[in-house]
Amino acid sequence: MTTDENFDGSPDTRTIYKHGEVVSTEEDRDFNGVPDIFLYYDRDQTVVRGEVRPNGAAFPSRLQRYVHGILREEQVDADQDGHLDYRIEYDSFGTPSEHLPIEAAK
Repeated sequence: MTTDENFDGSPDTRTIYKHGEVVSTEEDRDFNGVPDIFLYYDRDQTVVRGEVRPNGAAFPSRLQRYVHGILREEQVDADQDGHLDYRIEYDSFGTPSEHLPIEAAK
């Protein structure tokens, strides 16, 4: 299913279903015809993960983790070199933390 939010004749949001349930959405936030935001849903159709890829970039500039549909953490690639530089945590009120280091994988 697609929607045209700015009524320019080009789809701005595309929703993907599997077995009648939403599994992901793609959003074109700058209305240039290329998706920028990708959201992924669990079996309860609650968003669990997001990726910000401006103009369909190969690597996400932000990886988002949601808990019960609420944004809780973002990992950010500030210089868009394909490597995550820092993370931001969000409290129950949506207030962001300072930039925090990303722990090395073990």
